[in-house]
Amino acid sequence: AALTLSARVRRSVAAMEVSLRSTSEVPAEAIVSIRAGSVRRQAPLSVGKPFRFPKDASSENLLKVDILRRVGTGYVV
Repeated sequence: AALTLSARVRRSVAAMEVSLRSTSEVPAEAIVSIRAGSVRRQAPLSVGKPFRFPKDASSENLLKVDILRRVGTGYVV
């Protein structure tokens, strides 16, 4: 199945915000990872909650978006 994300990018003098507007067929437990330049932000999937990037990251015109899902978990002692 194809995954569809709709995002809104807002640029201001101080920073850039990226918000997901819809998440058709994306699993609810997914993790969203967005990279702008050398800055990466990761968070659980949430429509409307912005990912904030500093001004220097917003100079990049390319955003890389990854949708991640947990395959397993464990502890390192």
